[in-house]
Amino acid sequence: MKYTRYDYKRKKEDKTVVIVMLVSIVLAAVLLGTALSSIFIKDRGTKAPIENKSEEAVTDTVQQHSEKESNNLPARFIIIQSGYYGVKENAQNQKDKVKTVLNPFTIEEEGKFRVLAGIFNENDYDKILKKMNDNGLDNTKITYEINTDEESSYLIAEIMKGHLKILTTLTESYVTAVKTEEFKTWLAPLSSANEKDENYTILQEYKKYLSSLPDEIVKEKAEENYTYIYEVIKKVGIKK
Repeated sequence: MKYTRYDYKRKKEDKTVVIVMLVSIVLAAVLLGTALSSIFIKDRGTKAPIENKSEEAVTDTVQQHSEKESNNLPARFIIIQSGYYGVKENAQNQKDKVKTVLNPFTIEEEGKFRVLAGIFNENDYDKILKKMNDNGLDNTKITYEINTDEESSYLIAEIMKGHLKILTTLTESYVTAVKTEEFKTWLAPLSSANEKDENYTILQEYKKYLSSLPDEIVKEKAEENYTYIYEVIKKVGIKK
C-alpha cells in the first residue's frame, strides 16, 4: 500500500502566502481607488472658477416644488438691505463693497437709494447672513410673505423659489453661470390658474419673463433678475 506524505509545514507556509497575497490585492485596490478619486473628483475649493454650474440647484427645485403642499401656509422670502442713502454715489460705494461677496442691486424709491444684497428663500438666509457678517457688511432683514390660498399666488411663490435658488447659486465664488433649461422645462407645463385670480396677470407676466431667459444666467445678470423679483414681490407680497 502506498502512502501519500503530507508536508504540513509546507502547507502552512502555502496558506500564509495566500493570505499575504489577498491582503496585498486589497491594499492595492484601495490605493488605486484613492488615486483615481484624486484624478476625477476635484476639490471645488481649489479648482479655478467653473464656467457653468450644473443643474443641481434647478433639479432640487423641480423635485421639491412639483406638487402643492397640503397646507396653505404663506411662502416667506427674505430681502437683505445693506444701506439706504440719499446720495447715489454713497449707495454705489456700498454696493461695490457688497459686490465683493454677493450680487447686490440698487432700488431707487422716492429719491432715496436702497442697496439690497439680494432676495433669498428663507432657508438660505442664515448662510448669507454669516457671509455678510464675516465680511463686516451692514445688513437689515426685511421679510415678505405671499399668501398661497389663491392658485395664482401659490404658483408665483413656487416659481419664485426656483428662480431665487438659481440666483443664490450665483453667490458662490466658484460659480460664474447657471443653466436655465431644466428650470424652464419645469415651468412650461405648470397648470393654468383661474383668470379671475387677483394675481393671475402677474403670474402670466412672470412666466413670460422667465421663458425669455437665455440658456444660462451669468453673475452680471443677477442684478437684473433680482430687480424683477423685487417688483413682483412688492405687488403680491406682504411686508412683515
